[in-house]
Amino acid sequence: MSNQIANAGFMVRDTHRGRGLGSLLVKASLHLAKNLGFRAMQFNMMTNTLHVKLYEKIGFKVLGIVPQAVPDRSGKYHDSFIMHRFLTNL
Repeated sequence: MSNQIANAGFMVRDTHRGRGLGSLLVKASLHLAKNLGFRAMQFNMMTNTLHVKLYEKIGFKVLGIVPQAVPDRSGKYHDSFIMHRFLTNL
């Protein structure tokens, strides 16, 4: 039995943000995952309203929130969103 849910993570350097690179990376990974036979894709991301909105625009939904899951550089913990999308209608 093969894996059904693809997982990926991306980071765009501060100096390269606002150019649509994150959106391109996510969309390319969706198509790659579908071509590899996955049925869905899931991301876990630190609380960030802009990123959540980006993923929602691309069709992801928030399945849940893991409280205080990820520390930032200062050591402060933030919630993590579990984002999910089926790949059937790309």
